[in-house]
Amino acid sequence: MAPLGDHDARRGTPHVVPVCPVLDLDRILIASAFDRKVANIRDNPAVCIAFDDYSEDWEQGLAQVIVYGDAYLVDSGPEFDARTPPC
Repeated sequence: MAPLGDHDARRGTPHVVPVCPVLDLDRILIASAFDRKVANIRDNPAVCIAFDDYSEDWEQGLAQVIVYGDAYLVDSGPEFDARTPPC
């Protein structure tokens, strides 16, 4: 799980939701229903996602990587079909 941040233009505020990302070569993929996150990305593709390396033992330290970029939506076609698991 990782938090994904986008911009909710309707409210003029950040919008952060948990997602389950998958690394595919040089891309980070997430699956989603057609929800607020998808609507926000259609309006403004700028997003960020954070990955935490967390330990209950704070002596080991905490670490985080934040990735910024532009998202694009794949909702049909060969790339969509290739990523959709069979029923």
